[in-house]
Amino acid sequence: MNPRFLFIGLFASIFLISCRSFRTTFKEPSHNLIIQKSIGDLNLDGIIDRAFLTKSNDAKKAVITILIKDSLDNNLKIFRNEYLTDGFIELYDQLPEIAIKNEEFIISYYGGMCLRENRELIFKFDSELNNLYFYSLIYSTHNVCNENEQTKSETFNQELRSIVFTEFKDTLY
Repeated sequence: MNPRFLFIGLFASIFLISCRSFRTTFKEPSHNLIIQKSIGDLNLDGIIDRAFLTKSNDAKKAVITILIKDSLDNNLKIFRNEYLTDGFIELYDQLPEIAIKNEEFIISYYGGMCLRENRELIFKFDSELNNLYFYSLIYSTHNVCNENEQTKSETFNQELRSIVFTEFKDTLY
């Protein structure tokens, strides 16, 4: 037998086995779709943290998960909230946008035909208590059909650290 054919056959076998194991190791589960993701330094430790908006194939309900990482890319803390998307999905059949910016975790909702509503929920991380807390809600409306002036209001958490991200339930304003 020609040694060149033997070498090519051995190389092809190793390559196919490697590809098959790579696919099974890194394949995402089909029941959790990542709709959005955001990265940033939420707890100001100089290490990039991650946030995900996921949902299952058969549900309208979405889950927001935030991963606080350490220098070895291990999860130091995991925050999950499945209550933050319900009201907006019922009203507009949409999911919110998420972002980690300037030490804040921001959830933005925007929708409507004539009456356009915009809500921004802002959460901040408290490093002393190692937790994420509701900070403020910015709410604005603009009726584009009647060309009314935009109205805007901002509500702050009066007792900072009283509303934890994992327990926060979003209700229509």
